[in-house]
Amino acid sequence: MANLQLGEAALDGVIAKLRSGLPARVAAINSESPDDITITPPSESDIYFGGVTAIPRAPAFIVFQLPTDGEHEGEGSHSFIWLADIGVAVVEEDFDRQRLARKLLRQVRAVAEVIWDDAPKERLQDGAFHIQFVRDDPGPVQEPAAEESFWRAMHIAIFRVRSYEG
Repeated sequence: MANLQLGEAALDGVIAKLRSGLPARVAAINSESPDDITITPPSESDIYFGGVTAIPRAPAFIVFQLPTDGEHEGEGSHSFIWLADIGVAVVEEDFDRQRLARKLLRQVRAVAEVIWDDAPKERLQDGAFHIQFVRDDPGPVQEPAAEESFWRAMHIAIFRVRSYEG
């Protein structure tokens, strides 16, 4: 029987990889940065599966499946060869818009490097999925609501995920 719940498993794999790898990757990026701008990984409760209606604090990541042209590439001997795009929306905030731009780029770099480079390299879970970084799309910028408020913005890191049959 074909497994048609691959999207959920791939999203769970991305979240697991982010939770385990971000602290070390963020520390490395902060240590090599030539300025005083630092990033922090989101807390466990600020990495979301699918959509959310409000984000109470940043940084926050939202992991979701994007629409694709085809649900699968073909059939293997035991299952579909599944293909999908997964987005990781990276939300960040800062009092200064220029600092915000740098923080977003560094957060997206951390996300891409964790998903791509951390063990298992270019894979999710036990190797059932191959994953590759496709691009980073800038999202909207939210102006401060008051003088003492933060600027808030989002970038979406997009990955292509393909299932493998053992």
